[in-house]
Amino acid sequence: MENSQGFSLTELLITLVLVTSISLTLLHQNAQINQMLRYALQRSFAIRLLDNNAERVLQGLPLTEIPQPFTLKMISIPQGKILQLTWGFKLPGRGCCQLQRKLFHS
Repeated sequence: MENSQGFSLTELLITLVLVTSISLTLLHQNAQINQMLRYALQRSFAIRLLDNNAERVLQGLPLTEIPQPFTLKMISIPQGKILQLTWGFKLPGRGCCQLQRKLFHS
């Protein structure tokens, strides 16, 4: 019997299946990380927009122009005002993208 050198077809197929499954898993994980990063960046920008406009309301200045996909709504209540900022980006399994600030009269 001769000594065979190299890899058998079974070993190559098992290696190919392992490499493919690991690659697909990493690709899926990368897509999830990118989506969560976009969500975090939009939420950070939303917090800044809401805080800046809350300061403007407290100083008696008009609200700034809000870029898309954000919408800002000011609701008057007897104690003061509520600023509500919503935007369209949404991750599956999470609540709607909305922030509020309650501004009370001094």
